[in-house]
Amino acid sequence: MSYEVYLDGRKITLTDDQIAQIKEVCETDSQAILTSKKISELTGLNFLVKDYQRGYRWTQSEVQDLLDDINALSIEEDGYCMQPLVVKQLTVDHQENARRKLDKTGLQEYNGILPDGVYELLDGQQRLTTIWLINSFLGNENSEKYTIYYEMARDVDAYYISQAQNAIKEWFSTKPNFNINLTPTGRIRKGTVFEWNNDERDVFLSKLNKLFFIWYEVTDRNISAERVFKSINEGKIELTNAELFKALLLNPDNVSPDEHHKLQQIAFEWDKVENGLRDDDFWYFISQDDVEKTSLRTRIDYVVEIYARELNRSENIGLNPDKDRFSFLAIQKYLERKKTLSEFDAIKDIWEHIVGVYDKLYSWYKDEELYHTIGFLVASEDKNRGSKAVVSEIVSDLYQTTRNLTIEMTRSEVRKTIREQIIPLDAQSKPVPVDNLMYEYQPGEPELVNKATLKRILLFSNIYSVIFYKRDPNIPLVTYTRFPYKNYNQIGSWDIEHVSPRTVEKDIEKACACLEDFKNNIQSLIDDLGDDQRAACLREYLSQDLTDDNYKTQPGYDICCRLWSDYATELSQTPDNNICNLVLLNSSINRSYGNAFFNRKRKEIIENDQKGVFVPVCTKNVFMKYYSDSLINPTQWTDSDKKKYKEYIEEMFNEVKGWK
Repeated sequence: MSYEVYLDGRKITLTDDQIAQIKEVCETDSQAILTSKKISELTGLNFLVKDYQRGYRWTQSEVQDLLDDINALSIEEDGYCMQPLVVKQLTVDHQENARRKLDKTGLQEYNGILPDGVYELLDGQQRLTTIWLINSFLGNENSEKYTIYYEMARDVDAYYISQAQNAIKEWFSTKPNFNINLTPTGRIRKGTVFEWNNDERDVFLSKLNKLFFIWYEVTDRNISAERVFKSINEGKIELTNAELFKALLLNPDNVSPDEHHKLQQIAFEWDKVENGLRDDDFWYFISQDDVEKTSLRTRIDYVVEIYARELNRSENIGLNPDKDRFSFLAIQKYLERKKTLSEFDAIKDIWEHIVGVYDKLYSWYKDEELYHTIGFLVASEDKNRGSKAVVSEIVSDLYQTTRNLTIEMTRSEVRKTIREQIIPLDAQSKPVPVDNLMYEYQPGEPELVNKATLKRILLFSNIYSVIFYKRDPNIPLVTYTRFPYKNYNQIGSWDIEHVSPRTVEKDIEKACACLEDFKNNIQSLIDDLGDDQRAACLREYLSQDLTDDNYKTQPGYDICCRLWSDYATELSQTPDNNICNLVLLNSSINRSYGNAFFNRKRKEIIENDQKGVFVPVCTKNVFMKYYSDSLINPTQWTDSDKKKYKEYIEEMFNEVKGWK
């Protein structure tokens, strides 16, 4: 079964994968028109919002965010994509009535038959209406070139549109050289909508006129607009940048009939790249998130975007990579400049470069050192949560700086980046000693390392242990266990954990809900005290026949409470915040036991490890005391244990300092 799409007038037959994507939006096997339309190209069009839709609902925040985006455009930018506008034209024999019409003063009574050629507006109503309101407020000559009708007269729609007009007025009132000409009652005077420096007004209007929509027109008369609207609003999957590019790439009109085998080869290569990216071990090496879940993109969008960023930089295209449709628009603009090549040759050249990006990423993944070092940089990257990008900034930058380098040279570049990220420097640009790497500093002390850097150091200590620490050159690297970035990134939430607690609840009765909790805490205190005489008193108490009903009345209970309080007070006064008392731990495990003693934490770590829960190797090494010289006291994290752990961290720092 085929599905035909017209992209800027060219008919394209989509593949089965593309059919499946569009069917999730429109639930139909039909023809559609896919193109782009500038605001000025909407001149003369009429749109209808039917009663089954919710109407206009944008608030001040959304309206002013759009104004901010428009204002942030540079004069040099060719256009700004406003997301898809999904429409379905009403047939000539299908007359519709409308009750209201959008006007300068808001929603006005209309009560008439609509003109011919009206488009039912299925998606994009909020943006299209807001652009109309902005144009109208500014007195732009294009403001009323398209018309929006409403089937029903709902006061709530009029309210939100009125609020949007106020939001627009308020936004402009803060701009330099702008003065709204108001009546004494606060209404805008007729004929003189506003006063603004003409040059500044023209600059803003020029930005406004750069806006364009991706026009998606459903042309199948056999499917109802209500059905399409329902599909869109029940979890649609929009056409992504990669899917739009794929439609261009596999356009059969670009090749002669006897060259269709070229399209088949490209389709095969596309599937190969997609399948490779579905390997979670590979994917989470280059990404913290599954973009198909977090941003409704496909994984191949990641590879396409890396190439689009390279195009944007090398060809001076000038688009903002954080905006919607960046990849598709960058490629489209690049193609417009390549008039010397046939369209298929130009697109095929782009595809070959995209395959080259994938091959480069995969070569990093297969290299044992680069897998661990680049994977670390990705996993420890601070993400820009407001960005529409799917690509890791560190991966994009590394690709640009190392794409022509050998594997050995790439390793060296990555090592330098890691050295810069995990070796904190003091005010004299000297490395901060391990003894001064603290979770918290005393009042008045300079903060030599922040928690974000401390977390990166702890994460890298796990990577160092796997790939660099005490490696036997006679044992092939592939025989060692790789650090599982898939597990680390899928878990997502990680805490800096104190091996020995820095604070404990002083009132043991508040810390215990039952006898079992009380006994466990007293036993933890005994283990921590070791051979101290106080431990003997606690053991004597626990040796009694204790029940939930009598344990608070037995001899020694008050002593237990006092010793616990004294010990908790002492602990909180001299907390050990040094890195030698810190590890990285899954947040859910950490918060399951609170501020427990070492032996309780150790027990939880062992139980989770036995159940197959991922525990980072260094965290496990600390709680299993693999760095320590002996296991004479397995229930305490002693000064001797901390010293050996410190030696490991210092050895790691000494090696990384030499990475130049």
